[in-house]
Amino acid sequence: MGRSPTLRGGQEALPSLDYDDPARVVARVRARGEPAAAAHILLVDDDAAVRTAIGTLLRSRGFTTSTAADGEAALSAVRHALPDLVLTDVQMPRMNGAELCQRLREIDRELPIIVVTGHCSMQSVVGVLRAGAENYLFKPFESDALFWCVERALARRAENRERAALYRALRLLEQQRDEYLGLVSHDLRNPLSSISMCVSMLRLAIERKAQTDALPVALLLKYAERADRNVQRMRLMLEGLSESTSLEAPGAELQRQACDLRGLIANVVDSLDDAHAPRITLATDEAPAHEVLGDAARLERVIANLLSNALEYSPPGSPVAARLTRRGSNVELEVIDRGIGLNPENMAMLFTKYYRGADGPSRAGGLGLGLYIAQRIVEAHGGRIEVASELGKGSTFRLILPCRPDERAPGPYSYARP
Repeated sequence: MGRSPTLRGGQEALPSLDYDDPARVVARVRARGEPAAAAHILLVDDDAAVRTAIGTLLRSRGFTTSTAADGEAALSAVRHALPDLVLTDVQMPRMNGAELCQRLREIDRELPIIVVTGHCSMQSVVGVLRAGAENYLFKPFESDALFWCVERALARRAENRERAALYRALRLLEQQRDEYLGLVSHDLRNPLSSISMCVSMLRLAIERKAQTDALPVALLLKYAERADRNVQRMRLMLEGLSESTSLEAPGAELQRQACDLRGLIANVVDSLDDAHAPRITLATDEAPAHEVLGDAARLERVIANLLSNALEYSPPGSPVAARLTRRGSNVELEVIDRGIGLNPENMAMLFTKYYRGADGPSRAGGLGLGLYIAQRIVEAHGGRIEVASELGKGSTFRLILPCRPDERAPGPYSYARP
């Protein structure tokens, strides 16, 4: 533990105080990119000559200063503009240093206060330290002693602020963790309950069929299909969690290969059921190919998310248009629906992790990871997703990806049906 600088007259700070090496203190402050010399210091002293002398000394170091002739004026100044540090005398008219320290602590408990005195006892100094002062100096003092005390106090304030910011960040993470666990628990519990019910009914139906041989097989298949749908729903949720974690991990790699977006779109449409696939119409321009160098499986996931969202947030039976084009060095896919649209507040949060819009249909499920994952995948490919929407009229999502390097032919091309 380092000692404080020796002050004029052989006086030293109280040995019970914890002192750091000043060079390390200043180095820590400057290493954070927050120079102590940028700080604003309020000087409180009833002697104008002392205020002028200390102010000149501090400004020569690069600090900014303001002054107050007594405690009341100091409190008024602090309420108007909070300084980074207060340097105050102990014995002043109207309000002494100890009372000023107490009042300043009521305004800001973390405000550094250093007392400067030349005519009071050590008992008085201990009193102001107990009232909230951080350190003290006896007049007259060396300039190095003043700079050391000021820079050490500012460094401790910066450390306290960093500690408070870290605490707030940790609390926010804990809150997000709790929300995440609650979300996963809720969204997985529903399909699990449905699966459990279907399995119980299957068991009961099989027992009755064994006894009477009268139950139709179609009823058993209905229960089995319902259980399977819920299993698939849970699988998709878990895949979304796994994919988001994978994409956030440092060094996540894409399995790049040449792939034509037209083929990926066809794969996604083929995977849809008979109620949804006919609603999608695909139009392409006359470009010879729409190839990108990308991870085919992940790009299919992006396309599936855009198309499924358009279907989910549109009236039953309404069409969803997909338009594939070449524009310069990019391939663009537009997914256009006639659904409920988005308000500006929802659009601002659209790609946020775990976000699910309040205006969505009650049937919409999932963990709120789809568009977040889609954006991460597209950005990893050097592309972007753009959104245009009008509340009550529908939305257009535009996926933009760079062409495969040796396929960057000029455009634009006119539209033609495949």
